[in-house]
Amino acid sequence: MLINLSGKRLPVQTQDPLSWSEDEHIKDFKNFISSYTEQEKNTTNEPTERLICGDDDREELHDVNVNSSLLSRATCHLAITFDDGTLAAGTGFFIAPRKVVTAGHCLYDKEKGYAKQIIVRPGLNRRSNGDIDPPFLGDFAADIRVPEDWEKHNNYNHDWGLITLAKEDLYDRAGKPSLQLWAATDDEIRDKLFTLWGYPNKCDFPNQCLFFSKKPEQIKEITPYIVYSIHDVTHGNSGGPLVLNEDIKVLAICSHTYNDCNDGSGFTRITNNVKSTIENYNWP
Repeated sequence: MLINLSGKRLPVQTQDPLSWSEDEHIKDFKNFISSYTEQEKNTTNEPTERLICGDDDREELHDVNVNSSLLSRATCHLAITFDDGTLAAGTGFFIAPRKVVTAGHCLYDKEKGYAKQIIVRPGLNRRSNGDIDPPFLGDFAADIRVPEDWEKHNNYNHDWGLITLAKEDLYDRAGKPSLQLWAATDDEIRDKLFTLWGYPNKCDFPNQCLFFSKKPEQIKEITPYIVYSIHDVTHGNSGGPLVLNEDIKVLAICSHTYNDCNDGSGFTRITNNVKSTIENYNWP
């Protein structure tokens, strides 16, 4: 059964980021991160850092290009501006030429409203020399959708969303990197190892860099809509894919975490209904 979606078409932008030079993308990204970082310093209702449990097992990727791993090219940085002007940084991932999956709260927040602008940049990374590198440039989101249950109730069971791009150019530039949505059964999840990808706030300024969990982890708890694990998760990871180790199968989407190492971080599962809804959604 397909899930009812809410959302909106985003305004047609007067600029085309796919035509920007690399230097223009770097400047735009740094300006965004500077404003975002300043905003976070002045925010009192949310912690700016999340708890890292034990040793930090994440590893940063450098020098991403069209010959790099599919996961590094499919994972996208999201520079988000909400209706109320609030900025947010998140993660998404390609599953088709114009479809980028992310967390619902990256697209809609009951206090901030819907996102009014999102720039999607796959494979964004720091080169070995520390310079920011948008290897495939980036593009604006054209359409965003979340489950009606997320819009109405902000229930983490339904914390997923879909970004549609107007053109296929960005996907083509990145070497056509599609991850596979995996509606796994509970038995298929148990005893397997999983890796998390995304853009946690860990780097020095500009502090959005591509990381993956170097040490794969088993799932700590399985429920019908959410799985919990002890992967280290910080701001910016939201929307990142939790994948079967050394595979492109996405079990769940990074959703929420707690400041307590006794509780696992929450990942919204790709159920059969979620998978069918995302794959069958078509925006002109």
